[in-house]
Amino acid sequence: MARASVRRPVTDRRSASAGSGLKCKTLPGTVLHFRDPHRICGYISDMSTIANFLTWLMNQVGYSVCHQIPERSLRFGGRHLPVCSRDTGTFIAFALVFVALLVVYRKRPVRYPSWPKVLVLCALLLPLIVDAATSYGGLRESNNVIRIITGSLAGAAAAALLFPLFSDAVFTRGERLFEPDEPRVLPSWLSFVSILAAPVFVCLATWPRPAWAYWFWAPVVTLSLLLAVFALNLTLVALVLDRLAPDRAPAWVFAIVASVLSVAELALANGLHRIADHMLR
Repeated sequence: MARASVRRPVTDRRSASAGSGLKCKTLPGTVLHFRDPHRICGYISDMSTIANFLTWLMNQVGYSVCHQIPERSLRFGGRHLPVCSRDTGTFIAFALVFVALLVVYRKRPVRYPSWPKVLVLCALLLPLIVDAATSYGGLRESNNVIRIITGSLAGAAAAALLFPLFSDAVFTRGERLFEPDEPRVLPSWLSFVSILAAPVFVCLATWPRPAWAYWFWAPVVTLSLLLAVFALNLTLVALVLDRLAPDRAPAWVFAIVASVLSVAELALANGLHRIADHMLR
């Protein structure tokens, strides 16, 4: 079997004599050196095909919800993430907070936090709305730093606002939502402030831009997008189906219906986006 070792980054394709092996660029910033040059062509071709397909697939998912303007997207080694900076912050922060709440509360239904905390969560959505409205309206020029900060704040808040409804709809069957004896999510102000760790992490972690980081952040933001769409659809499906047939709809039915809806919505949004782009050209 051909053996490979990672060497320093290069920007072009190179070859060497058979005695010293053959080296070729596969992914941005990576060169593979092979002891057996006769087997390299098929290996590199397969790797390039897989990488190109994954890039295309992630871009198609992102295109369903985002304009994908290069100047407004984070770039790693010449590759842009599947969604813009604002959406990158929104979806990753949403996923971090939502998964953290799932781990903490597991399958226990919870109520919304106290009204002052709900108002603060709603206020965290305002910076994104103001930044997007004023920049698209031509009143001011935003930048990627502001976009990812406002997006991550909104994503964390959206996850905390959705989770109580999600937990009650999915984890209670045929019962009234938000029973008085259910615990509140984020009961203390300390736990409430802890969700701000997600926006801080997203902003700091995406600041370095090495080429290899594309293959970390692109799948992360794509999966985060899918989680957000699935969580919202699962909540809606559980609310509807559980009220229509509380004794006949097992949880796996909810998940299947929500998955089908998520794929259909993304495919429809992708097609409509493509039509709109074609008409506006």
